[in-house]
Amino acid sequence: IVVQNSSLILVTSYSRTLRPAYLPTVAVFYAECLKFAAAVLLLAAEESSLRRAVSLVAALPFEHGSTTLLFAVPALCYTP
Repeated sequence: IVVQNSSLILVTSYSRTLRPAYLPTVAVFYAECLKFAAAVLLLAAEESSLRRAVSLVAALPFEHGSTTLLFAVPALCYTP
């Protein structure tokens, strides 16, 4: 994760000098999508099944409702 976040900062800083310009939130969104995809793929490798990994990921927010809310509220406040 450290390498991923560091490379995101370096690539974002460099690409912001290019034209056409883009919103930094777009870069953050795509970085989070890549992290999510990587996490699901690693879980699929651990479970030996992509279907099982997806069902686990889909069930987790409902199994841990209060924890999900603790993370969701600040995330929704951050979203413009």
